[in-house]
Amino acid sequence: MIQVEDTKYDDLAYCHQLLSALEQLEQNKNTRAKLKEKFQKQMQVKSRLFAWGSVCFVPLFTLLLLSLSLLKSSFGKTQFLILSGGALLYLLDLLWWKYRGKKRLALHKEIMFRTERSKIDQFSQRLTTSEPLANPRLPQQYLTPEMVRQIIAYLNKRHAGFLEEAIYMMELDLRHTKYNKDALPIEQVLQSENEGLQKKQGNQEKKLDKI
Repeated sequence: MIQVEDTKYDDLAYCHQLLSALEQLEQNKNTRAKLKEKFQKQMQVKSRLFAWGSVCFVPLFTLLLLSLSLLKSSFGKTQFLILSGGALLYLLDLLWWKYRGKKRLALHKEIMFRTERSKIDQFSQRLTTSEPLANPRLPQQYLTPEMVRQIIAYLNKRHAGFLEEAIYMMELDLRHTKYNKDALPIEQVLQSENEGLQKKQGNQEKKLDKI
């Protein structure tokens, strides 16, 4: 009896450790999505600000110079040169923003986003390659926070003596009671994170091959 209880407590400790790791993975996934949304919004705002600044600065500066020159003399050669120079600068400014400025701003934001995302990916990589996620004792389809909480409940409240028994009891309920396969999460967070990290690594290797 003591040995069974020890096994149960060990399995409960394992499940809580597994739950914590899966919740951290899920949080990483959500943080990554929010980070992308945040940088996209920042890009839109800064793009508008730079565009308005680019459009407005040269005309306003030209108007200021023209006003100051008109205080000294009537419209003449100097004023014509100011207007011509302002128009040329305005055109060059628009062309620069269209073909260079917008791309440089987007590149800067992309570098910042990838740097922040890389920190999240490194944390996920450490989680997925260390225990308990490196060699989980649960079937792949149950590696979600929701299902691990269910298994913990079976160990706590349904008097399962060990992990395998808790899984067996849960599977019986999934097959024969009000629970069914629809109760299983569509996406397994560990599988999703592993696939994302592998895809990123594959893209990096392709870039290195091109160098």
